[in-house]
This record gives sequence, structure tokens and C-alpha cells, in this order.
Amino acid sequence: MFPWETLITGVVGLAGIGGTLWQGKRSREAQTADLKASLDAATDNLKLSISTEDRRNRRTEKRQIYAACLASINAVAPSFATSHAGDFIKPLSWVSINAMFTTTMDLLFGCTKRDRPTDS
Repeated sequence: MFPWETLITGVVGLAGIGGTLWQGKRSREAQTADLKASLDAATDNLKLSISTEDRRNRRTEKRQIYAACLASINAVAPSFATSHAGDFIKPLSWVSINAMFTTTMDLLFGCTKRDRPTDS
């Protein structure tokens, strides 16, 4: 008589081994895909962080330029307005000089009220 029990047991054992190998392969592929997605997300976050930091640095630099220009105009404008009062130039008030300068700086540097340095 042929040992069917042994044969069936062997086939089931081989099928189990094959299934385990196949499942291990699928698991490795899934882990590789997950790792790649995670690394891509981390790279995108780093790029975004660097871009944000660059924008913040540019805005800070613009504010420093804006403040330096405003300080120099503050130093020169009152004497300019009073020294040319008798000339052909119409005397300007400090408020109008400051308003012209602020508008010019806003146009040059793309500043908004939010970007301007405060007095405090």
C-alpha cells in the first residue's frame, strides 16, 4: 500500500514553506515601499523647512534695509525741509516726506504694514 499520509503531509509542508516565503517577500516589498515613502516625506519636509527659513531670512534682511533707510531719512529730512523753505522748492512737512519715503520703500521692497519694523 502507498503511504498517502506521508505524501500529503509532505505536500502540505512544502505548501506551508512556499506560503511563508511568498508572504516574507510581500512583507519585504511593503516595508521597502513604506521606507521609501517615509524618506520622501522627510525630504519634502526638509525642503519646505529650508525654503521657509530662506524666506524668513530675506524678510529680515529687507526689514533691516528698510529700517536703515528710514533712519537715514529721519536724520536728513527735517533739515532738508527747513533749509529749502525759501527756495523754489515748496516746503515739505515731515509727515509728507515720511509718507513719500514709506510709499517708495513699499514699492521697492514689496513691504507691507506687517513687514515694516515697529517703533517699539
